[in-house]
Amino acid sequence: MIGPRLTHAGDRLSGMISRVSPSPQRSALALFGFVAPCAIALAIAIGDATRRPVVLALAAALAALQVVYLGYGKPGPRGWAILAVAVPFTVALTTLAMAHDGGTLLPLLFTSVCWSALSLPSGLVVANVA
Repeated sequence: MIGPRLTHAGDRLSGMISRVSPSPQRSALALFGFVAPCAIALAIAIGDATRRPVVLALAAALAALQVVYLGYGKPGPRGWAILAVAVPFTVALTTLAMAHDGGTLLPLLFTSVCWSALSLPSGLVVANVA
């Protein structure tokens, strides 16, 4: 019998994410690594975001800064508060870059809200939803 092809996928992923990071930090890295690239790819493919390249570049830069901060920094309470607002803000910027069909990014925004509800204190969840 042939085993699964991705048997060592966890080993490759753990090289990108430090094992000493707390669980919310690792889950946030996974969330930001999923939401931002998907939002930008959908904005380009469906929403014709190439018409507004400055806004799209700003959203991509904001997403990259979040991932770098999570990967190399240790967020304190203020850092988590900023990150709780930064993910929906990045999705909103990406939506602004789209010429049409901005509603296609709502599932990614919902993913962000669900993550914050599972990982963050209630005050930060309210900030994420707002």
